[in-house]
Amino acid sequence: MTPHRNHLFSRLTGFCLAVFFALTMISFPSTASWAEEAKKAEKAEKAEAKINLNTATVEELSTLSGIGRTKAAAIVKYREEVAPFKSVEEVQKVKGIGKKIFEKIEDLITV
Repeated sequence: MTPHRNHLFSRLTGFCLAVFFALTMISFPSTASWAEEAKKAEKAEKAEAKINLNTATVEELSTLSGIGRTKAAAIVKYREEVAPFKSVEEVQKVKGIGKKIFEKIEDLITV
């Protein structure tokens, strides 16, 4: 190759590499983006799999926002001693579960 062709080849190669890397960065989101998408998918999956107040364990109930082991145990105790829940709204009859907590978990529970 002549020096002129060698210089053009070098510049063209550099340009192609720059375009390749630019397109790669656009095409493939960062690992952080993938992690965020995975978290969103996991939350959506959990939202679809509602927790049944009449069959859930203390461990399952305690995964709900605002429901710790004590309130989860109270839910289980209520359904065993009073009656199975007939509606999700009825969970508000359990001591310690008021309107605010109910609003947090309403879309995550079922009977």
